[in-house]
Amino acid sequence: MLEKPEWFLECMKGFTEGATGLGLDGNRCLGENWVVLVHMWSGFQQAAGFLEDSKLPMKNRPFPIKEWIASPEWRKVDEKVDPKRVEGDWSALRLPGLNGLVSVVAALLYWSIGAHSSKAHTFAWSKAVRDCTTALTKITSLP
Repeated sequence: MLEKPEWFLECMKGFTEGATGLGLDGNRCLGENWVVLVHMWSGFQQAAGFLEDSKLPMKNRPFPIKEWIASPEWRKVDEKVDPKRVEGDWSALRLPGLNGLVSVVAALLYWSIGAHSSKAHTFAWSKAVRDCTTALTKITSLP
């Protein structure tokens, strides 16, 4: 079994303990979709052997997560991500490591801090979490 690097352990701590007290549900947590996303990301990192050499591209990054970071071009319609478009080549997003998809999960955590101020913001954040989970599901099923 691979030893988990410090960066991974710190991220997991932030994504779990750091999310405590956030959210609008009765338990003050971010909900089941967040738990599933963190679990998917953790499995993705472990399956990749905790590689640290991947980076999300800087070019063409959309503004703050509104159209989530580095979504493949084939998912876009009129410059916006269409979350219903899920069949395509996800290999460009197979980016494990400290500078990879962890950036997206961390951004979603930070977004959650302000997102729960209104139902509309909570809905948009939840939609982004589900979309990221879908992407990780597709990425982890790649050969």
